[in-house]
Amino acid sequence: MSKNNQIRDRIKLLRESIARHNYLYHTKDNPEISDEAYDTLLLELETLEKENKDIIKKINTEERKDILNNKNIISNKNVVNAIGGSVSEKFKKVKHNISQWSYEKAFTIDDIKNWEERNIKILNKSDINESIDHSEVVNSSGEYKKYEPKDIEYICELKIDGLKLVLTYIDGVLAQAVTRGDGEVGEDVINNALVIKDIPKVLNIENLKDIESKNITVVGEVWMEQGELLKINNNIIQEAKEKNKKKQNKGEENQDPKIYANSRNLAAGTLRQLDSNVVAERNLKFFAYEINLGLYSQSQSLEKLKLVGFNVNKEYKVVKNIEGVEKFYQSWADKRNNMPYGVDGVVVKINNKNIFNKLGYTAKAPRGGIAYKFKAQIAKSKVENIILQVGRTGAITPVAILTPVSLDGSMVSRATLHNRDEINRLDIAIGDTVELRKAGDIIPEIFNVIRELRPVNVQVYEMSKYCPSCNSILESEVSNGKESVDLYCKNSECPAKHTEALVHFVSKKCMNIEKMGEKIVEELVSLGYINDYSSIYELHKYKEELMTLDGYGEKSVDNLLASIENSKHVYAHKFLFALGIRHVGETISKDIVKYLYTNKFIGESNFEINTFDDLVEKLKVMNIEDYRKVEGIGEVIAQSLYNYFNKKNKVEGIVENNNIKNIENLINYLTLIKIENIKDNTKLNSKNINNKIFVMTGTLPNMSRDEAKEYIESRGGKVSTSISGNTDYLLIGADAGSKLEKAQELKVKIISEEELYML
Repeated sequence: MSKNNQIRDRIKLLRESIARHNYLYHTKDNPEISDEAYDTLLLELETLEKENKDIIKKINTEERKDILNNKNIISNKNVVNAIGGSVSEKFKKVKHNISQWSYEKAFTIDDIKNWEERNIKILNKSDINESIDHSEVVNSSGEYKKYEPKDIEYICELKIDGLKLVLTYIDGVLAQAVTRGDGEVGEDVINNALVIKDIPKVLNIENLKDIESKNITVVGEVWMEQGELLKINNNIIQEAKEKNKKKQNKGEENQDPKIYANSRNLAAGTLRQLDSNVVAERNLKFFAYEINLGLYSQSQSLEKLKLVGFNVNKEYKVVKNIEGVEKFYQSWADKRNNMPYGVDGVVVKINNKNIFNKLGYTAKAPRGGIAYKFKAQIAKSKVENIILQVGRTGAITPVAILTPVSLDGSMVSRATLHNRDEINRLDIAIGDTVELRKAGDIIPEIFNVIRELRPVNVQVYEMSKYCPSCNSILESEVSNGKESVDLYCKNSECPAKHTEALVHFVSKKCMNIEKMGEKIVEELVSLGYINDYSSIYELHKYKEELMTLDGYGEKSVDNLLASIENSKHVYAHKFLFALGIRHVGETISKDIVKYLYTNKFIGESNFEINTFDDLVEKLKVMNIEDYRKVEGIGEVIAQSLYNYFNKKNKVEGIVENNNIKNIENLINYLTLIKIENIKDNTKLNSKNINNKIFVMTGTLPNMSRDEAKEYIESRGGKVSTSISGNTDYLLIGADAGSKLEKAQELKVKIISEEELYML
């Protein structure tokens, strides 16, 4: 297929998909994809249409012919400029007196700067400039002043994730409540609006004496608290359980309850209920943000709305420039998750209504405002390929190679597909358009396939039965009689397993060789400079050869060798974790070392660990039951540890443990950092810190985050990443973030680094 035909097919698919999701979101209140994915679909279509105008003309001509020939095809060519959805037949249709526009979207500070630059150019056109009231920006000679960025004041308001509602008051009395609909025509839901407590039924007329208009239009957002969503979903689940019990008694199949995905969907569905009693029970909220009183500024409008009886979101701010916009935006990037309502961005408007109105409108939005969206926590991309990745233990992980996309502030081009079961669940194919998110805020993962965008004649992906590195047959494991969904390469000589073990060894949480990333490890292995752990510490012998390689200048080689040298002084638990023993993670490694330091060992009265030789000797003589005494270690981990330090191999007639041989070579280069006071039970088990939960924020004066974590855990404390009611202490440094405010709200004890030492 030619490139033009591929583009043509993609545009048509995107148009159909966007029109469908527009309908599901605005009319049915039942979206199938996230807002972020919808935004990226729309952005992709906008880009393709701008770059391929000849193709667009042909598509539009084809659609017109199909419509004329009665092929029952609805044209999708205007989906880029669509405002909302269609109008339900359940409610009376009402044409808006003022079109209800949506705002153009910005995703970066550069988008905001470009928006301002475009507006300045428009304002300085003679016909626009002459029609603006220049009372505040006129020069001394009385000539029309050329606008500059410093002449524009902005107001920043939180973009609430709810449902737009337009209220009409006649002589101060609520007469009409209309949803946005398609921007031109909406649904009159007045009966439901009357039971929403936040919506005044009668305005405070005494505060409108200076206003001549009898008809007042107010625009705002209907929303619902997260707690209300949870309560309603729990009720739905309980009702479903009771119904399913009755069905079981009758021999009928159970049905899974249909719960609401988010509070926005529930708010929208509630506002369209035919029974106003249901609406009253669900406790909808309302924030007003516009009123048609011909006021000078948007900030005045918000103040007037409060005076006449409306709830206005208090989190808005007037700023002097784009720098102020960015500061406001960044201040809410983290705090937004702590609010009772959904917030997906900041609406930025030119505060001066005169200037705002004179800028006019594009085909779909007012030029004087823009929605500055927060970094996507969900994104859309395309699967370009699926590969199998071999881990250090031989575990096989399928990985999707993606068209690079920005996700939560970083560019993502790969996402895990976990295992065979997940591939079957997703029913994924190379070429699919997918939604992805970060699992645990770290690892990108695909959670949904947008199937209507699947290219024709693609094959759903099936995992290979062979290792991509050594071509060995992949095997699953059986535990408690059940076969694992994970596949493994069991070949001990597999090159990929070998390289991944070295990558793990040098990583930050292990030996922390800073200048030795994954690509450098792979290159040094392929060139034969490293082949095991100890060979890393012999690299200095090849300094001259390394400097001759592309990208390896003298400075970079010196930095690499210096980071290797720095890693020679290491804690016991980091060393143990670096060995890559199967099932032994960072926490288990710490627990083993803590056990060895704080317990008498197999009858020895003067047990000490002063060197790595001491550590290895003790690990060699521990049996499975000894390992089981360590907190958190069960049968599987104990067996894995015992095998690692005791399993013998026969090589050329000599029986030996290759792991021990490699470790003994390695520890010749290393020096053990002792954890002071860990043997002092009075300090380790201090009532003030043992099992206490700590959270950190800001930059500490003397320790890095990792070092502070090491210190807290060495004394029996625990470190978490998020504040909750279970948090005991918030450790703060310079430039503390939003966690400080939440800690204050929850009355969590706040301490400095110096106070930490005193606990």
